[in-house]
Amino acid sequence: MPNWIIYIAAIYALIFASTYLIVFQRLLRFALQDPNYEIVPKESIPPHLRELFQQKVADLQVLGFTFCCCLLVKPIAGYAQNLENQVLMYHRSTKTYAAISIRYPVESVNLFLIDFYTFFADKTLLMTVNGRLHSVIDEIPNTIANDPYAPTLEAQWRSHEDKLLLNEANKSIALPPEKFVQALEDLNRLYLDRMLQTQKIAQVADTEFFQLSWQVAWQTTVKLQRGIAKANQMLKLQREAAKSNPNLLIEVPIELEIESFYRVQQAHQGILKRGFGIWLLLGSLVLFAASFSLMQIPINLIILIGVVFFHEAGHYLTMRLCGYADTSVFFIPFFGAAATGRKQDASVRDKFLVLLGGPLPGLLIGSGLFLFSLHGAVYPDWLQETMFMLIGLNLFNLLPIYPLDGGKIVDLVFFSRYPFTDVLFKVIAVIALLALSLSSPLLIGLAVVVAITIPSGFRSAKLFSNLRTELKKSPTNDVNTLLATIFQAMRQFGHHNLPFAQRYNLAKTALEGCDLNLIQ
Repeated sequence: MPNWIIYIAAIYALIFASTYLIVFQRLLRFALQDPNYEIVPKESIPPHLRELFQQKVADLQVLGFTFCCCLLVKPIAGYAQNLENQVLMYHRSTKTYAAISIRYPVESVNLFLIDFYTFFADKTLLMTVNGRLHSVIDEIPNTIANDPYAPTLEAQWRSHEDKLLLNEANKSIALPPEKFVQALEDLNRLYLDRMLQTQKIAQVADTEFFQLSWQVAWQTTVKLQRGIAKANQMLKLQREAAKSNPNLLIEVPIELEIESFYRVQQAHQGILKRGFGIWLLLGSLVLFAASFSLMQIPINLIILIGVVFFHEAGHYLTMRLCGYADTSVFFIPFFGAAATGRKQDASVRDKFLVLLGGPLPGLLIGSGLFLFSLHGAVYPDWLQETMFMLIGLNLFNLLPIYPLDGGKIVDLVFFSRYPFTDVLFKVIAVIALLALSLSSPLLIGLAVVVAITIPSGFRSAKLFSNLRTELKKSPTNDVNTLLATIFQAMRQFGHHNLPFAQRYNLAKTALEGCDLNLIQ
């Protein structure tokens, strides 16, 4: 079999494995908590949500539902500060409740979650959700879980009615709102308790939160990856319907965009599971070694891993010294490795030191060894190879080519003053990487990755340029005000129709680049 076929197969397999690894590591940070449902006055719902909910209230009224009450919910999945507003409606003839809530992250299509609930005489529950049953971690006790992955609300409701007909022998019961929310809360607690007893989840020390076991996190990863195709197909049908019927597109209020930004940020940070960093490092190391094992002799592969790890350890230690939290190191198949961490108020100085903390130590040690060799020092072959790799890899990393550290340093210095330099350096990076790929074909992949980010870089530059203009007029240190300005600017440039994942990254980039000392 030709080598290029083996390489392509290996790349495909490693990309596939990496996708699972990303989902798996996010689930290990995922938190569960005791749920709480509280009936609240309609007036307590924020005005922008009241107006949004009214649209779905009208749709459910057409299906025979009447307004019941409003709820403030601490959901089972999430964090205590992420309370949710819900509207509860009731279908008298089927004794069914419908709960309307917002789907996060927010999108102009498929903005709402509608869940149908019917309790039976034997205390079992028929629950019909839409497009997310694959994300349920474990079987919910005493519950018939139904998900039609329906493109319309009417189709979802028909599916619920069909299930009711199949259970005609088990009569549905009418519960007043207070008893209904209590029954729902009790059922969710039973669900948590059972997972706790079977050791599928464990309580995080000194918190009210629970986390998935390693085994359950992996099982859920596989389940999510299999089910997401059905959810994407449903979303595709909804988007196609919105093209011919613009009324299906909902303008998301700025307040909701900001709330969604914080929720996504919190989900990315999560709660770091004990031992997670070590397992992430080891798992990614195996994938990295596999990606280079066909191209490196064993001793060179060991040296490469050591040099790359030493480089990232420099980033890692600098992050710790600068006060970053949730720091970790992981390898990236075919490309290298990365050190990650977070610091909400990281200054330009902090970012500069972190970027320099990777290549500088290795370059100094490699250069020192080289100078000694010029004065007669004789090294064994493995140490000589290490010396050249320390110098070569770290010098290459300092080239002003994004996303190398050198490119990021240049971008950091110039982006705050000249936003479009980000795009310029990415274009230069693609040209340079394609030229260098003549001697190292793997760099073609890196060039493609950088090229893909150019459109988002251009959007970020326009956004940040607009933000600088606004801040000159009305300087502010309030993050919410900055976010409101950012999301408002997205609307001006037509970016509000992008998926929220892209809007989040745009807002995050603009916010991180907003060092007010540099905006003059």
